[in-house]
Amino acid sequence: MFASLAAMALLSTTGTPYLCHTDFQRITDLPSLHAAYATTRTCDTSEEDEGYSDAIAKIFTDRWDSVVASQAMIAKDKGFQAFVLRHVDTTWPDAETLARLEANAKDRCPARLADFCAQLVKEAEDAQVRMKGGG
Repeated sequence: MFASLAAMALLSTTGTPYLCHTDFQRITDLPSLHAAYATTRTCDTSEEDEGYSDAIAKIFTDRWDSVVASQAMIAKDKGFQAFVLRHVDTTWPDAETLARLEANAKDRCPARLADFCAQLVKEAEDAQVRMKGGG
């Protein structure tokens, strides 16, 4: 009997399975982010956190068009929504980047993602407060 794929994964020098190492340079739009999430969803570790946060910051501020184009995928996958929301945090480059996310979510949100966008706004506001030392 074969062991599970996760059990067979070789460990890197840090003890993390190689399957959990994400090439963040390949994450350039929402479909590639979702593919990385789907492949490594059990690997969302502190080692990978900042890379995902950076990728999400770039996509949700500079590539909002890919968010709009992928709205059906986002709407269907509540786990992916939670993953994105978890990475709207103080590791983002600065409060201005969080403010751009907030503006996109308020002003450019597709109707079918209204609840998700409201959560994005809340996470962005909370992270900005924490960046200023208020929480």
